[in-house]
Amino acid sequence: MLRNLPLRPFLSSTYKSTRYASLNSQPLSSKFPTSLNRSYRGLLYYGTLTTLAASTTPYLSHSESKIVNNRYRVQEPTTKLLPKSKGLLSRLKHLLSSIKRAITLTLRTLYLLSISTTLATLYLPLTYTGNKKTWLSLCVYGVEVSGAAVVKLFQWASSRPDMFGERFCNLFKKLQDETRPHSFRHTKKLMTEAFGPNWSSSLGINLTSTSQILGSGCIGQVYKGERENGEFVAVKILHPNVGSGIDADLDILRVVASLLDRYDERVKWLNFPGMVEEFSELLKDQLDLNNEARNLLMFRENFKGSQDVIFPELVMSHQNVMIMEFVDGDTVWEFVERHSDDQQLLNRVCNKGITAVCQMIFEHNFVHGDVHPGNILFSRDEDPKLVLLDTGIAKKFTRRDHKLLIDVLGGFIQGDGASAGRAIIADSVNRTSIPSHNEDGFVMILDDMCEKAKADHSFFDSIGNYVTIICDGASKHKIMMNQGFVSIALTTRVMEGVALALNPAAEIWRIANKIVMKVKAEEMLGTAASQKRFEDEDEELRKNTFTRRGTKKVSPTTAK
Repeated sequence: MLRNLPLRPFLSSTYKSTRYASLNSQPLSSKFPTSLNRSYRGLLYYGTLTTLAASTTPYLSHSESKIVNNRYRVQEPTTKLLPKSKGLLSRLKHLLSSIKRAITLTLRTLYLLSISTTLATLYLPLTYTGNKKTWLSLCVYGVEVSGAAVVKLFQWASSRPDMFGERFCNLFKKLQDETRPHSFRHTKKLMTEAFGPNWSSSLGINLTSTSQILGSGCIGQVYKGERENGEFVAVKILHPNVGSGIDADLDILRVVASLLDRYDERVKWLNFPGMVEEFSELLKDQLDLNNEARNLLMFRENFKGSQDVIFPELVMSHQNVMIMEFVDGDTVWEFVERHSDDQQLLNRVCNKGITAVCQMIFEHNFVHGDVHPGNILFSRDEDPKLVLLDTGIAKKFTRRDHKLLIDVLGGFIQGDGASAGRAIIADSVNRTSIPSHNEDGFVMILDDMCEKAKADHSFFDSIGNYVTIICDGASKHKIMMNQGFVSIALTTRVMEGVALALNPAAEIWRIANKIVMKVKAEEMLGTAASQKRFEDEDEELRKNTFTRRGTKKVSPTTAK
């Protein structure tokens, strides 16, 4: 964990030794001891379904369990033999915990249903009385009060007018940085908990109830604070009780994913449970701003020589508070409006953004997972720079998964659908130990897709459409999709929305192809850069050298 140390000493010691440490990842099923019998696990995953439908959910057979364990490479932890009384007590505690979680899940489901039902009920009365704007405002409010997970999904959706329409995106884009702010009383409370009652004087930061709120998202809000020397800083504060509904929301997603995985023969090959676990891990990491600070340091290190990309400099962090450099700039929409008569400038800035994301994916293997317009600014320099904010969601892949991404996306970019298809199949067989239903059929689908796109080099320019084709082919031929590929595809789709806003004719493939070719050349030649990027082993990604909760209070000398 960041120990509230100054930036330079941290980079020179702790950060270098942990540069390639990633987010702590552990499959949900591996958190249950072997002694926990199947009925208790069923209660946790399917408690809501049983309560609402009053039906019994079947459990996995022995053969099915073996397939699932092979699929996710779950290694059950060993447990020591306990006295009978302690074993019974442990089981009772797990049972009570599962019951409590099932009740919470049920109440959360009913709460979300009540919001959607209310909106549906009010639609006709308000629409037919000429109050449709009121109903639309209620929809936005309904999403805001539904919790961080729901807001996050709408943030991503509102960045894609090509998929959901201009009307939808204009309505919900305020969720990207204009959600309801919390009170300054809560801000003072967290600042006092983090830095002591005299935090303003000890840090030398003036932050009051009249301070400008730069933005408010699903996890927290950012103030513009002023230092004694007149410089400005950005102070990020977590919203109150932000984590209370996340666990229940994620459990709902797990139930839905499990049902789809179990009862839909084609959908289960898309690996929805794996995607939910990945989304869960990334979203919950945002609840500790020390994780965001750690990610920020790594992004700054990766782009320290860039003349086109800026990540704010970290001042200090705490679990609930993060202080960083204030960087002024225009939002995506402001920038497009201000320079609408200079398409050449918009094209140049668009290319900078595409290059940055492609470098994250292919070169750095450390990807900003939340690049919606609310987290992007453009500096007001003569040659505008891309400013990336909110590094709370970041993804680093294992060596094997990263190589798969390079092989698959590289194959698509270069129009070689057959090699991309064979790489996906090999990965699926390796993880599931189940041969595909029709390898040649899947390869043919991807090869045909690339042949159609080859004429105008449109794969990366319409990745949303092609991801649908790939996933449909995987379901049809029983190929288990790697959740890493799917998550990168989703990140790229959000990036695509930003690129289209700047330059509707953006040729993403040209930039991506250069970077992919460079990475592949490094791999073939075994250069030092390639070795450095891949020096981490898979098990290192499960290590977390940073403690996840709390930090020591900051002394006045810690402030920058």
